[in-house]
Amino acid sequence: MRLTLLDYWRLARGMPPDVLVQKAWWLLVRVVRACAFRLHDRLWSSYGDIRRPEGAWTWALRPDFQALAAHGPALGTLARQAMDQQVDLLGSGLLRVVAPVRVPGVAGHVYSSPMSASDGRTPWANRHAVHRWTQALSPGYERMDWHLDFKSGFRWEASVWYQDIVYGDRPGVDVKVPWELSRCQHLPWIALHALASSEISVIVSARQAFEDQVCDFMAANPPRFGVNWCCTMDVAIRAANWALAGALFQATEAGLSPGFQALWQAALRDHGRHIVGNLEWSPGLRSNHYLANICGLLFAARALPAEPEAQAWLGFAAQALWTECELQFLPDGANFEGSTSYHRLSGEMVVFAAALLVGLDPGVLEAALQQWPRLLVARGPGPHPAACLPQPAPPARLILERLAHCVAGIERFSRAITRPDGQVVQIGDNDSGRFFKLMPAWMPDTKAGALRTESHTDHRHLIEAARALLAPAASPASVDAAVIQALCGARSIAPTQQQPETAGMVHFADFGLTLYPGKALWCAVRCGAVGQNGQGGHAHNDQLSLEVCSDGVAFIVDPGTYLYTPLPEERNRFRATAAHNTPVAELEQNGWLPGRLGLFSLQRVGACAVMEVGPRNWVGRHEGFGPPCERRLVIGPEALVGEDLFEGGFAVHWQWAPGTLLRESQPGVWLASRQGRSLQLRLDAGQAVLVEGAVSVGYGLSEPAPRLLVTGLRGRLGWCLSTPGSMG
Repeated sequence: MRLTLLDYWRLARGMPPDVLVQKAWWLLVRVVRACAFRLHDRLWSSYGDIRRPEGAWTWALRPDFQALAAHGPALGTLARQAMDQQVDLLGSGLLRVVAPVRVPGVAGHVYSSPMSASDGRTPWANRHAVHRWTQALSPGYERMDWHLDFKSGFRWEASVWYQDIVYGDRPGVDVKVPWELSRCQHLPWIALHALASSEISVIVSARQAFEDQVCDFMAANPPRFGVNWCCTMDVAIRAANWALAGALFQATEAGLSPGFQALWQAALRDHGRHIVGNLEWSPGLRSNHYLANICGLLFAARALPAEPEAQAWLGFAAQALWTECELQFLPDGANFEGSTSYHRLSGEMVVFAAALLVGLDPGVLEAALQQWPRLLVARGPGPHPAACLPQPAPPARLILERLAHCVAGIERFSRAITRPDGQVVQIGDNDSGRFFKLMPAWMPDTKAGALRTESHTDHRHLIEAARALLAPAASPASVDAAVIQALCGARSIAPTQQQPETAGMVHFADFGLTLYPGKALWCAVRCGAVGQNGQGGHAHNDQLSLEVCSDGVAFIVDPGTYLYTPLPEERNRFRATAAHNTPVAELEQNGWLPGRLGLFSLQRVGACAVMEVGPRNWVGRHEGFGPPCERRLVIGPEALVGEDLFEGGFAVHWQWAPGTLLRESQPGVWLASRQGRSLQLRLDAGQAVLVEGAVSVGYGLSEPAPRLLVTGLRGRLGWCLSTPGSMG
């Protein structure tokens, strides 16, 4: 988002003078450097050189065919949709991204953006390269609309330099939509489908579709021009998916087309150079964006020949990954973003990047680590990689040891937060973000009969991938596990010190989540840090909030996220205190700045702490309302007894899962029914009112669900959730 002068003023007011001067100087330097690079890209081609490949491209991945065969029908369906340029992203529904696209609109916002005359608007220095990429397309290929938000209909201009792109300023328009498409996470499906097929005609057809879409993208998106280059994270994820898909195609009978390899390597060099020149790094806070930069750079480097530039990227990215695993993952194994879904995204990056490093020849990795500072050249307005890693590179052995420890923690946390129904507890933001989406998780669609919808709160693929790296012999025959094993070859990693497994209650003190697993009653309760070193960019006001399952069925759930910048009021509604299963007062638990600036940060963070935690009891409190607000729980095998305390008037909200039937069976007693199971809520104070709420289980998705508001409370509320037949 482009900030206004008022936004900068609001940011500056809260900064110490020395920090303000440092940030102002760095901003000035970036602006001056951006002006120089903007002028350069207008006068000279932004494409890199296309070299004749020195020999055949040798990186080929051969996953276990048994795993691919088990998922053959699903892979075939996904691949055929991708080959036909059909996508279903961020709540768009399945549609074909070839003009004209029938857009559904977002909350009534529909735009009609004319197709740009890209050839006429392309900077003259790029026209020869654009023509070369266009000429590589097969006859009859229909061009994809890469710059379109195909939910709202708004289209960004392809000829605008990437740092001049404006987004987040129009209602209903979501820049994440073209970014998500440009990640090209559908291309590995085509490669996996080809690899699983024994028919040469299928393989050649799939290869042609893959090569056409890569050439189409490069022709429609000159490096550093258009919306699909302005977020380095998405550039890096695209590079990783292109590299992985290409390596899978190399393992097929047909391989990649000989004439395509030079174009292919040139495209990966352009991506790697863009990443290195636009690292999303800062000394104060790095997040999943910078982690994506370095993991995507690893895949781009691995896919290129052993040339000095690629080896420098490899060494830098390996050392940076070692550093970020320590900074971005907490001692309890969870990611520091304060979000279970961002834990999945960052966890995928680490697991797949670790597998790639494990599969490298140890001598190659060691040489890259020692040589990268003198070999790496960065051209771009971002920080130089050498400034991001001033310390000497550690030995390759230490990098792999830290990665093993980090992967084990990632697997342990995702496994613990998985509910009995296979979905995870939603804490914080969920933007449905993935690094690779090799085999989407599916769940029954009760509204569409036999049709299936993608599950965006399922971590089982990540658990399987991590296990394939830690213990290959015990890993399941899944697509993710098969690709991990292909990446790392016959090698694996395991932490030197294994954390003992515990039965029953699990408490993640660093993340701020306690889980009480049980067959009849399963409960998760949240109280902890807002993430991002207190920035809270992906945190919600969910202190003391609960999720509850009964007999494997979810009843009390988190509301999710829905959208970010297209509808700021909805963004704030879904992350507000009143949307969660917790005591609610007049003040928000944590405050945020008004307008767009506050959408991804917290201005005021209330203190919170878990006061007591045990096998059957839990006490947490926060001071976000001013006076302390406290929730006390006693957890039994069939009943959850709670007491909420606050000095003054308050309410307590309960968000039930979609499809729950809720009725008051007697005064103060509510009976919930869902999927043939029942749960009872008993209240000893207040007046309960049933209203329509909303639950989002993925970005861009929202469905109505009952919400119970208990109002008229002062000082205390006692309540009990119990299974039918229990004493309560």
